[in-house]
Amino acid sequence: ITPAQKDSLNAQIQAEIASLQALLAKIQANTDPETLKTDIASIAGSYRTYGLFLPKIQIMASADRILTTADYLTILADKLQTRLTEAQANGQDVTEFLTLITDMKADIESGKNQAQSALAIVTPLAPDGYPENKTQLQEAHELIQLAQKDLWKARYAVQRIYIQGLLRKNSPAPSVSVTP
Repeated sequence: ITPAQKDSLNAQIQAEIASLQALLAKIQANTDPETLKTDIASIAGSYRTYGLFLPKIQIMASADRILTTADYLTILADKLQTRLTEAQANGQDVTEFLTLITDMKADIESGKNQAQSALAIVTPLAPDGYPENKTQLQEAHELIQLAQKDLWKARYAVQRIYIQGLLRKNSPAPSVSVTP
């Protein structure tokens, strides 16, 4: 999450806290039972921070984890590509695994794009737009799920490349002895 996104979220939370504190002071100062009843009812009706901020924070945290994981997977993909290139220079056929690297990088990029799109959707959402902005929350949540699937595909590609492409190819052939 960028510093600007953190600042925006913090500002929204602080504004809601201030608003709720003002409402608390109003409720405590109220002497009219009907006004008190209306003010108390407004907590659930007007101050729906729980409906927006919890999902928004979860989506932002998930997107941040996805972007961090994607950066690590990119570094790993580059290292695997270097190792595969070296194996190819040593005469090994690693064409299939170089294709997997290309697919892996595409999955990582797709995951990053979806996580960034989810962040772009939820960052501007404000509590006064709730529950109308539920559809945006749902859309961002779906993007996070797609991004996670992309990173799982990339992780699976790492396993295949490393185990099948590098470990097996670089292992010496087992010696077989036949005794008469």
